Amino acid sequence: MDAGNNSQFAWTWLAGGAGASIQEIIDPDHIAVRDMFITIENAGGAEPFNYMIEVEEYAVNDNEAIINIIKEGSQSL
Repeated sequence: MDAGNNSQFAWTWLAGGAGASIQEIIDPDHIAVRDMFITIENAGGAEPFNYMIEVEEYAVNDNEAIINIIKEGSQSL
């Protein structure tokens, strides 16, 4: 979980052992313009993982679109 890495915009983890609650942090200002990828690290086992992504579609002006395309481009470096 590296908030200084702009390719990361959400994190989730299991706080504790079995039966513990799931904790999450999501950047509310992130706009996914093109692709979004999920990476599971340090899972420590071969158990399957489930996830659900909820997205909202909304209009942005040209300046916002350009800024988010630039941010997205730097994420793939």
